[in-house]
Amino acid sequence: MFKSKPLPQPTFEEKDFEEKDKYTLSNRILTYRFIKSYLDYHLKPNDCLTEKMFGDKVGYTIRDIVDLVEQFKIMKTGIFLSVNKTYIYKTVLNTETGREFLIASKVMEVSAENIQETAIMKKITEEIIEKELSKHFVVMYKSSLCDKTKTLVNYNELCDGDIKMLFENGKINDADILFNILFQSLISLATFHNIIGYAHLDAHSGNFLCQVNNEDTVRYYHYKLGDTSFYLKSCVYNICLFDFGLSKPFSKDKIYIQDNNRSILRDCKNITNYFKNYFKKENSLPDILKDMETYSDNNVTNPLFKILFFEEILRLMKEHSPKGMIVDVLPDGAVPLNATPFIISNHKAIGGSRGGSRSLVKYKSTGEHVHIVYNNKKLKRCVYTKAKGRGKYCKINKIYILLSKLKLVNE
Repeated sequence: MFKSKPLPQPTFEEKDFEEKDKYTLSNRILTYRFIKSYLDYHLKPNDCLTEKMFGDKVGYTIRDIVDLVEQFKIMKTGIFLSVNKTYIYKTVLNTETGREFLIASKVMEVSAENIQETAIMKKITEEIIEKELSKHFVVMYKSSLCDKTKTLVNYNELCDGDIKMLFENGKINDADILFNILFQSLISLATFHNIIGYAHLDAHSGNFLCQVNNEDTVRYYHYKLGDTSFYLKSCVYNICLFDFGLSKPFSKDKIYIQDNNRSILRDCKNITNYFKNYFKKENSLPDILKDMETYSDNNVTNPLFKILFFEEILRLMKEHSPKGMIVDVLPDGAVPLNATPFIISNHKAIGGSRGGSRSLVKYKSTGEHVHIVYNNKKLKRCVYTKAKGRGKYCKINKIYILLSKLKLVNE
């Protein structure tokens, strides 16, 4: 009989952890380091699950250390059961201190796709989450592979649901949250495309999980897209990309550029199309979805598409989202919630004189001028219209902003 050894020190630092703020990135990393070290110490890489009764229900365990107590119901979201017999179990990690941690065990058949997914999750956890470069992915603590049953188990962070559940439960009740979770979803995809170098290829609403937090929603997170910085207002929901079973690495062969770029476009359209009906209900911003839908297929031949497309998304979000949700400069005295900026892409500026974000939509001057207040400064700006559009815009820091979102003043 295998006997577990005493838990090595240091133990979980309770003084550094606030349960009500468990989804802050610092707390997620603290929890990851403890659970990983605990599982590494007590579990073997080739451990197998055995049946265990929990009340009148059959579950699974590994030596009573991890108890897979409840299989999540097969829901319409699609994340809990897939065609290749993948199951997600609510799991209790029992520690020798008596403290229990709730995690999620993903039980899969051994296959090339599932082994690849495990490798991707490991890379994301160690090279992105633990290094504080993003908060938009699910943490994987450990994996085990049982040769006897050909079963692979990933022990993951437990989230509070997915985007589809938020909508179906009526949790999305204002435009600020609607725009914020859409933009977080697109940020997670862009980070996956640029940093990990894969297309997701299964970007439906059930694969964007959510974590409910208690953060101050008048503060901001700092992001960097290459040399460009911007700040996104914090939100009650943190969105995390998940389920990489269908993901494919981008080909480095130039003849497959269009295939790579179409995969990027497909990922982003898959999730933005889901938001269509909800934007209609809010009577807000159909333009951003229309602009993405009509995004010229000719652009997929551009080798810089991966970067330029997210620049276009960023421009559209700045242009259409609620005022103050995305800013280039923090309000006076404000400090970002993350000391280390989250990295969407680490590319260098494209073309020495290119500068900031390049719009892929053409604007033309109307000949009008207006006076506005921006970042407490009075500015005089030309008025533009978008090609075939009626809205009026001003150009500030190389970004076109709807005139209706700016404060006009008399000359």
